[in-house]
Amino acid sequence: MSDMSIVYSQQHSSSFYEGVLFEKNFLERYLQNQVRAKYYDEEGTTQLVEEFSDTRDTGFSVAELKNIFQIDPTPIDWKIGECIAECFLEDNKKVRFHYNSSRDAKNQEGSQHGADLVGFTELNGETVFLFGEVKTSDSNKSPPHVLYGRFGMICQLENIMNSRRIRGMLIRWLAFKRSSNNSTEAFKEDFANALRNYIKSEKRKQQLSGILIRDITPNESDLKSRYETFKQQLNHETFLTLSALYLPIKIDELEKFIVSGDENNVSKT
Repeated sequence: MSDMSIVYSQQHSSSFYEGVLFEKNFLERYLQNQVRAKYYDEEGTTQLVEEFSDTRDTGFSVAELKNIFQIDPTPIDWKIGECIAECFLEDNKKVRFHYNSSRDAKNQEGSQHGADLVGFTELNGETVFLFGEVKTSDSNKSPPHVLYGRFGMICQLENIMNSRRIRGMLIRWLAFKRSSNNSTEAFKEDFANALRNYIKSEKRKQQLSGILIRDITPNESDLKSRYETFKQQLNHETFLTLSALYLPIKIDELEKFIVSGDENNVSKT
């Protein structure tokens, strides 16, 4: 994490909270490349173009297929925040998201129900389901209001922890994705192992992850008291990680990096 630094942290077994400060030049490149590619699901577009490439016999070009299949959602702060969170977890916490959930959206401007993050991670050498929530805040208060209330991050994570029904719906959603013809062997293996460990633990083994995206000077009070209270509720099979990502770019400036991309690395139609 040479391009970012941990400015505060506290750990208890496999649960922890941390504040992470991004270096400005790195963040700009990150937004223009990894985050942008995830936001527009460039991998998914490439897969579809390759799968239907035989339609070129009817006169369609690759550029025309790409124009049909690519998505062009209006940049929205909270959606960009979710992509930053996923990229951060994939690149720094060994989390695997085998499926881009934007592919389920009939309306690219809408939000998905259930949980912002659904994937896999390792706990003590075992693969487990990861369920998470992401909040993006441009507030100057610490902690920001997005951590509070019925729709705040902490309440949403508590709901996942306390409801087997919610977790069951999320696992069912993953199961259908895993069963599709396009799922990879790595996806199938992760799902089988996580499901086995979940059942063995009487449906309790899981990791809950909260990611807070901020554009202020790092402040440990963003997470400390919420983490200390929450961890008292955890059973020995459930683990909690809270990360506050501090960006040296204002939240309302993120859009320009997603829209413009890196001229040297982002292909144009």
